[in-house]
Amino acid sequence: MNYKTFLVSILATSSAGAFTQTLPTNTFATNKYAKKICQGCNPASPRSPTTTLFSTIDRATTTVKKRGASSSLISNLAVIALKSRLAQNSGVACEVSALSPDILFSGAVGPVSVKGRGWGSPLGLTCRAIEANVEKCAIDINYAITKRKLLLTEPAIGKAMIALDTVDFGNFITHPLFKAQAPTLSGTGEHGLFEFVKEGVDITSNPNEDAEGVIKFYGYCLGKRWRCELRRGSRNTVPSNQAVVDVTPAPLASTSTSTTSIDELEKQSREISALLSTFFNALVFELDGVYLSFKDLFIHTSSGIRKSNDRAAHAQASHVLIALAIKVRKLPSSSAQF
Repeated sequence: MNYKTFLVSILATSSAGAFTQTLPTNTFATNKYAKKICQGCNPASPRSPTTTLFSTIDRATTTVKKRGASSSLISNLAVIALKSRLAQNSGVACEVSALSPDILFSGAVGPVSVKGRGWGSPLGLTCRAIEANVEKCAIDINYAITKRKLLLTEPAIGKAMIALDTVDFGNFITHPLFKAQAPTLSGTGEHGLFEFVKEGVDITSNPNEDAEGVIKFYGYCLGKRWRCELRRGSRNTVPSNQAVVDVTPAPLASTSTSTTSIDELEKQSREISALLSTFFNALVFELDGVYLSFKDLFIHTSSGIRKSNDRAAHAQASHVLIALAIKVRKLPSSSAQF
């Protein structure tokens, strides 16, 4: 199977509530796309998020049921907590693997996997699909039993993968928490602040090479409108897991004129390109105790022929898959605004 199958699978598969552990095989090692997307993730074990994702879709997997009162309690509490903090969702599942003695005596559980589809936050942060995995975490089991809530006793470290369409990506770059980190050109003050625009996002893959593609979006900086193309680094120019942004001037309107010289526009384009490339690669997104940092991206279109990005007509046409490192200090509070 390839990324076409992956997108159809992850976007359409029902999120069952079973608590399972997927056992990967060596098949994953032969997947050329899986190798590329994982370079930036540096998976430490066979059950890292991207490995689990690709092993799950590239073959019939073997699952071992891990059922027990404690693990079931943890899974159910996690699902309830997630659903209560989402404004919308079409699926939430939590898979927990743990031994009862470990839970009861030390609060240790893991691996833990959270999967979902059609997530939307109260402030409009959305994604088509998500899978997050941590190898181990420690919880206060007494608190879970008596308060029916999950409390981490130490941070949980893991990896995640999210799938975004054009609407999701527009929501992402204009989300209040994202805008609060918007970069500014050095020495230009507020005039050099880059303002991201929600409208006009387009996602296409390279018709000649499936491992490359581009996300087009727009923004304002230095009093001008800019066209931005975000892609994954390739070949010998930059490490392959680095995000690269190429910025060129875009007219404000058909009748607008610019007094800026061509040389000055080219200089500004280079400076903003470097600014945005650094910004995306260093991005850390905090959701009330959950820290997400960029690791890698992959862009895919479901066929070699360019399709419309209209959600209703072509819901699976174009997506960007973003690999993230995650650090969970605590679960977001029910009153958190994100």
